[in-house]
Amino acid sequence: MKFTTKVIKSTSGLNLPIANESFFNSENVQTEIKRVFQMANRRIQNIKKSGVISPALKGLELSMGKTSGYTVFSFSKNDLLTMQGQEKLAYQWGKAVSFLHNPTSTALGARQYRNDLKKTLKVSEKRANEILDYMTETEIDTLGNIRLMNYRHIVDKYKKDSSDVKNAIDWNSDTWKTQVMDALKKQSERMDSSIDSFLNSFFN
Repeated sequence: MKFTTKVIKSTSGLNLPIANESFFNSENVQTEIKRVFQMANRRIQNIKKSGVISPALKGLELSMGKTSGYTVFSFSKNDLLTMQGQEKLAYQWGKAVSFLHNPTSTALGARQYRNDLKKTLKVSEKRANEILDYMTETEIDTLGNIRLMNYRHIVDKYKKDSSDVKNAIDWNSDTWKTQVMDALKKQSERMDSSIDSFLNSFFN
């Protein structure tokens, strides 16, 4: 989808430095960390207050943990004095920068993302929110791998397939969740079959 110019401008061209040794030794490191962390926390606050579902925020909460308030990023000056503290800050910094560059890290971008889903699937705003919330839930497989589902993986990945998942599901039905999982299972089986056929062609 295409986000508006306002969203793109607010999430690109931030020119944020990498959290390396020279960064931690710079004169304005404390000011820069505070500025970026406050920017990220402010966006989180705006998203939560708006009530819109943000894939960027859900992905952030997956790695940083979910909080009841608005402050996800924080630091102490003492963190700059030790290697362990700097490693902690570097991790937070990377997460903050990644979050800020995501268009859905803004309430406006998340709303545009939701509205695109609403238009694509031809559903109500309430149902679009339900679908988006469900499609950005985290899953843990039997090997302990964590992944974040995203409706785009369904709508886009298979849009050229003859049995397009997007069109195969009645998104206005109360059973749409079951239909999604059934459709994904069929797609997975079809892909596995194609891979097996490709590999078998080398050995037969």
